[in-house]
Amino acid sequence: MKTRSSFSGWLRHNSEHYLLADAQRQIAAKYGRPAPPRPRSAKDRFWLQVFAPTYRRLPWKLRRFTIQAMPGSHRQHWTTPPRRGTPAVSVDGYLHAPPALPETRGE
Repeated sequence: MKTRSSFSGWLRHNSEHYLLADAQRQIAAKYGRPAPPRPRSAKDRFWLQVFAPTYRRLPWKLRRFTIQAMPGSHRQHWTTPPRRGTPAVSVDGYLHAPPALPETRGE
């Protein structure tokens, strides 16, 4: 993860942390297990009682738009790896012969 020196890094760190904490609380309630400790600070209460429920109620298209608008690693475009040659074993289970190497003449 990138450093949290930028606003987007700070926002990403906090939103991941508190959305995870909220999900843990929901799962604990669903299965009748002890819930994580209640938030103590005003900051924790804001993130858990305002941000997390609001975020979960947003339509996916709005969430996706917001995520894409923020700079970060999620915007990296990955290249497709180059295709390799034939597989070592075919579908019928027989080994493929290795490709013939060009003959070189000794000098």
